[in-house]
Amino acid sequence: MNKQQASVLINETFENAFDEDQYLRFLRELFNGQIDESDDRKFDYYGQYIPDSFKDYVRRYKRLGTYTDSDGHEIDLLIVILKRERSLDQARTMQRNFAAYHLKRRDKETAIIAYTTEERSDWRFSMVRREPVVAFSEKGNLIAKDELTPVRRYSFLVGQSERSHTAQQQLFPILLDDKHDPTLDGLEEAFNIETVTKEFFERYKALFLQLKEELDRLTTKDSRVQAEFKAKELDTANFAKKLLGQIVFLYFLQKKGWLGVREGDTWGTGPKDFLRQLFDRKWVSYDNFFDDVLEPLFYEALAIERDDNIYPRLKARIPFLNGGLFEPMNNYNWKNTAILIDNKLFEDIFDTFDLYNFTVREDEPLEKEVAVDPEMLGKVFENLLEVIDRKSKGAFYTPREIVHYMCQESLINYLATAMGDAVPREELATFIRVGELAVQNDTAKEAGTVTYTYQMPESIRTHATKLDAALANIKICDPAIGSGAFPVGMMQEIIKAREVLTIYIGKSNSRTTYNFKRQAIQESIYGVDIDSSAIDIAKLRLWLSLVVDEDDYHHIKPLPNLDYKIVCGNSLLSVQKDLFNLDLFQKLEKLKTAYFDQTDPAKKQAQRAEIDSLIARLTGGHSTFDMQIYFSEVFHGNSGFDVVIGNPPYVKEYTNRQAFDGLRDSKYYQGKMDLWYFFGCIGIDILRSTGTQCFIAPNNWTTNAGASILRNKIVGDSQIINFIDFGDFRVFSAGIQTMVFLLEKNSDMPTYKLQYSKLLNSNADLTLLKRFLYSHEEDDDYIKYHAKFVRSDLKDSFVTFLPESLTEIVDRVESHPYTLLKPDELTQGIVPNPDVVTSRGIKKIPQTKVKKLSLDVGDGVFVISRGSLDSLSEHEKKFLRPLYHPSDLQRFFLPEIFYDEIIYLTKDNASGQKAKIPNLLAHLEKYRDIMDDRRENQNGRLDFYHLHWPRDERFFEEGPKILSVRKCAIPTFVYTEKPTYVMMAFNVVKTKRFNLKFLTALLNSKVVTFWLLHKGKMQGYNFQVDKEPLLGIPLKTATKAIENDVEKKVDRLITLLANNKGKPTQDTKHIEDELDKIFYDLYELSKSDRQMIEQTIAQHMALT
Repeated sequence: MNKQQASVLINETFENAFDEDQYLRFLRELFNGQIDESDDRKFDYYGQYIPDSFKDYVRRYKRLGTYTDSDGHEIDLLIVILKRERSLDQARTMQRNFAAYHLKRRDKETAIIAYTTEERSDWRFSMVRREPVVAFSEKGNLIAKDELTPVRRYSFLVGQSERSHTAQQQLFPILLDDKHDPTLDGLEEAFNIETVTKEFFERYKALFLQLKEELDRLTTKDSRVQAEFKAKELDTANFAKKLLGQIVFLYFLQKKGWLGVREGDTWGTGPKDFLRQLFDRKWVSYDNFFDDVLEPLFYEALAIERDDNIYPRLKARIPFLNGGLFEPMNNYNWKNTAILIDNKLFEDIFDTFDLYNFTVREDEPLEKEVAVDPEMLGKVFENLLEVIDRKSKGAFYTPREIVHYMCQESLINYLATAMGDAVPREELATFIRVGELAVQNDTAKEAGTVTYTYQMPESIRTHATKLDAALANIKICDPAIGSGAFPVGMMQEIIKAREVLTIYIGKSNSRTTYNFKRQAIQESIYGVDIDSSAIDIAKLRLWLSLVVDEDDYHHIKPLPNLDYKIVCGNSLLSVQKDLFNLDLFQKLEKLKTAYFDQTDPAKKQAQRAEIDSLIARLTGGHSTFDMQIYFSEVFHGNSGFDVVIGNPPYVKEYTNRQAFDGLRDSKYYQGKMDLWYFFGCIGIDILRSTGTQCFIAPNNWTTNAGASILRNKIVGDSQIINFIDFGDFRVFSAGIQTMVFLLEKNSDMPTYKLQYSKLLNSNADLTLLKRFLYSHEEDDDYIKYHAKFVRSDLKDSFVTFLPESLTEIVDRVESHPYTLLKPDELTQGIVPNPDVVTSRGIKKIPQTKVKKLSLDVGDGVFVISRGSLDSLSEHEKKFLRPLYHPSDLQRFFLPEIFYDEIIYLTKDNASGQKAKIPNLLAHLEKYRDIMDDRRENQNGRLDFYHLHWPRDERFFEEGPKILSVRKCAIPTFVYTEKPTYVMMAFNVVKTKRFNLKFLTALLNSKVVTFWLLHKGKMQGYNFQVDKEPLLGIPLKTATKAIENDVEKKVDRLITLLANNKGKPTQDTKHIEDELDKIFYDLYELSKSDRQMIEQTIAQHMALT
């Protein structure tokens, strides 16, 4: 089949009402004629053959045949005919559960299903695949619970009102390949939503940049537009983002048939291509589309309430939306400011958007539509937040599977604290994770189907009302909300859980999905972000979530006002405030409640002004955001949030000093910290007692020198429930090593156990990732165990997570008297700044100079190849020092030869030397622009020819010393007496309190390696032997006889390595084993301890 034939086939199948014959023709082509259509492979079920639990939804279903791929996977090819049109769009859980019923009954893994209705105009082309689900046994162990096995469904939206662009892009590779029959994995790839997301984002980003550039042109060319933008503090980037967001929102509305409804018709009957019709002048004529049509549509038709919602200019019904999305940005004067955006740009926007299928249903972990949905839109928007120009790459977005997991775990922990002993934690986990799979079964059981048994635990059914109240009253905050992924995720979990509880509580008019969502948005969801664009996006996501489930086709409810729920501000700041003025707080909270539902523009403006005035009175006139003021009802009524969840920004101060402005006086500030540490500390502060914090963030806070305040905060004020280390698996494409922690705010237990998990497979796929997250059993690809956590041991220390057996060995290593290195016995390596020219550094040198002197990235500045400066005088050569790198040496051994030299000019030794070192100065002068950019140069402390941080030279000069490699696969310590200069990749130890050869052997021993592995600092699978862990190593002293014995062995070991060019041999290994035995005895470790130490180190080394 060629491309033209494939295109025609997809168009005829997917851009029309469902036709069984056409559909079967498509399947035969898709599977290269390999469908088994024999009679025993077909069936047609209806009436009594439909199970009781599905009879309200499914009219009939048919199997057209089966297909078996080359790997032996048998796939059922089905048609499911639903009873009601709305079931196709809204009863997604039921459709999945019905597919799960069929696959379990037929013992199949996968089916291709056409979901349709008798009307057949729009339908779903779906692939469903069973996946094991984890549930708890009575003992709390995770098991597969067969009766609650879900299916994951991927669907294309198809039919008369849909376009087939996406289906063509995804299915072409299979249809065009006549030589190979499709495999199950190939089919799944065709339904992969990520491909569509990336394509849509790139197109959306291009449209944004076009729109921004057009607005830039207008604000430069048109003085009136320029003046209005300046007066109202509008910037073109945010204006463009909001405009595109408004158009996208209307694409979702027209999908529901809410735009252009003819007078007398009901909501839902409007044209699905209303915006395109507007642009094509089918409703009204215009000169400039934005100025003449879109602005009036936004700021009159959608923003002003009218009788029966008739907009006179179009003579059609347009819903009154409220909420602020269709209010002029910064209240700009749209009526009197002609922003004449080129019509061609809107043609490009509609041409692009019309290629895609839009669905108002949020994507879910088990339900993925290959279309633009609010979840995808959130991902696109969040990636767009950082886009400024065409070189921008965008931000990062937490994968939906991890968002889903974090939301579920947070909710489980919240309910566990709310329910106490009434409901076991493992049964709460079953309820939250797989409760929706029991809906049809338990509904039928409640209705009297005696042959069915309940699938939800009895404790859930018995305490349904109390659980429902807890879910209705939960308070959730994301202090860095971004596009709203976490609050929307939490809301979805709450709604899903409450809908399950409806089975046991009973249905009522108030227990609808829409009401659950609106209550959650009003009572439960709070968010803050410093970026106003992020706030707009998060609000839009929440409004879209309401639009999805608005099912009153006679009266569409206006959207709520979210100004005091989702707030633009800095979560990390606070002000001096009057927290005891209860009268003002009561007025404020009453006003905020009224404002949430206010639709009258004048009243809304007056209420907003009064709220802002009260906030100003409470904060003494400060405009800074303050959590306890803006969200005062949470602290007065609930003593804080129940859940703080999110993905806080990761920013080091040296990369963005401005981000730390206003924070340096905070009690949580310290040098070398990351911005997200503030969020970790403040997140705990704003929780109520026993509240839950769940963050995804970099995993190095446990040992980072700049995270000591955060560590002490977590150790002292919270209990870690789960710690999930993703190791080298890249959650984000930037390569950050990440973790998820789940904390509970309490300081009750001095010692407790937590669940620790670490992913070992850096190439994990989605299936492995889910198994890692939800299983409690270990696997070749990950480790899991209960770690013992002793608060007193971890205060002012690194945080480590050890299984109890290893904790006992570490305790024995530390149980005997020992000595520690002192800070003055240790130095870090030299920081030249720069050693060589970097790509960043060369930009500081004028390009004319670069070309004239033929300068290039990689040129040596303070670090040069040995002998490369051959014009130096004998006096100048005295300032060249032998420089060693980690790659030059092995454990114990430093070679004679070195390849680089460092120009060791310091403020002290270069004083009065300028006239005597002309050639050195001439060399460094070429790169002076780089050094002059150093802060110390700018304030006059250093000159351009001075090393930035030369350290104390006595550590590098001739004499006994130990070199310690900072980042290494295995701890590496080297004894030397030669002059040895090193940079920041090393620490250097120099002390007279120890025999340094003895100390070198001890530091290289398996005992110290084991201690560093579990109490030191790790970077992924590498040891990070920084100053702090070095100063913490428990060093046992020995008798003079033992020291002498060790010294002899070290001398012999160094000689053998020197004779073999540094390469270990059987003889060197034998000596190291003898040394290890000496230190095992010195630390009084048993035979089983030694075996455990060696096994642990071997397992770790296998991972590196």
